[in-house]
Amino acid sequence: MAEISLAEDLEELRKALLGCRLAAYADLSARMVLRISADPKPRQEEIDALCVLAAQCLDSPSLPAFFDGEAPYTAMVAGAIETQFFIRSINDPTDALILIVAEPVAQTSVWAAAQTVLDSQAEGQAAP
Repeated sequence: MAEISLAEDLEELRKALLGCRLAAYADLSARMVLRISADPKPRQEEIDALCVLAAQCLDSPSLPAFFDGEAPYTAMVAGAIETQFFIRSINDPTDALILIVAEPVAQTSVWAAAQTVLDSQAEGQAAP
């Protein structure tokens, strides 16, 4: 099977989710976005702010311990026009995806599609 890059995985994920304007792969421990697929591409300040927000939602020591002391694997910030999804990898909790979706979309489909990409990155192969 041919290897597909993370950039291509993010592009395919963004296209698969109706109304998705941004898909970004972040390292929560470094508080850094490593790859992004967006249309249009946002300014660096917006990308940095999204990464900080993802870390606060998924990896902050001040989070309440809802899950037996573990931080959550997903968080969502719903706005009037779009929804921001922050999804941590189950295999490597320092990795996360940030998705901004404008269309109403089923949360479970976003989570499942994101975990497929995160799983493939943890295994070092392309998402199916």
